[in-house]
Amino acid sequence: MYYAHLSKLETLQPEGASPRRHVEGGELLGVSGVARHSPHLHVGLLLDGEVEQRYWGTFLLADEIRTVLGGYKNGDRL
Repeated sequence: MYYAHLSKLETLQPEGASPRRHVEGGELLGVSGVARHSPHLHVGLLLDGEVEQRYWGTFLLADEIRTVLGGYKNGDRL
């Protein structure tokens, strides 16, 4: 999982670092940033280790991501 548009990270973990750090639900990861004059956050899930974003088949749509994260509905706080 990765996040984009954060203005501040609470913990830095370099890509590929081992062991990977586990985070608990509700733990502060960072502070949302601003892009195009709008505060927001992008959450990405890596599918089958695919890090290239060349094909739509490597993306989950918003509703699919909500299902993977536990059935959250649009507007719910994670």
